[in-house]
Amino acid sequence: VDRFPGDPYAEIAAYTLGGMYEKMGQADKEIDVVYFYWMFPEIMGAIRYRDMYQPSLKVVSRAHGGDLYEDRRSGGYAGLRQGVLAGIDAVFSISDHGRAYVGRAYPAFARKCFTARLGVGDPGFENAQPEEAALSVVSCSFVVYEKRVHLIVDGGEGWGAAVTIPHDKVRVSFAIPWEKKLL
Repeated sequence: VDRFPGDPYAEIAAYTLGGMYEKMGQADKEIDVVYFYWMFPEIMGAIRYRDMYQPSLKVVSRAHGGDLYEDRRSGGYAGLRQGVLAGIDAVFSISDHGRAYVGRAYPAFARKCFTARLGVGDPGFENAQPEEAALSVVSCSFVVYEKRVHLIVDGGEGWGAAVTIPHDKVRVSFAIPWEKKLL
């Protein structure tokens, strides 16, 4: 924070980037990319740092649901959205719908938004099959409606699965009788 005397973004920058400033100063190295998993106002701290100290720094973010769609936020407002989109190098929406939303809501920044789905591609091999008599399916999603965790439960009921929700209410798992072969 001392490096930004009187700067209104200093607190955001310090919170967002933690001790990065001090570490960079000690190591005398530059950072190539600052990546944010959610498109939140704290991105302004990284943008401000780049603008003041390291113009080559790339600032990018993913965009999902509540961090992207303003109508899902309290009061229908996403703080500093114009500034974030103006200063960020790229936004990677997890869906085509999200990319199109940015294009409609902020047409001047549509060229910065790309679709980059979560997950991994086919690795080209099969994992070893478990030896148990039942297959466990686990979701570590927040148990909120928009995550559609209920669809896992609904699907398992069709197979006579035993559904359990552990005490932390974050994971949903159930065992599915199976014949040791997926799909």
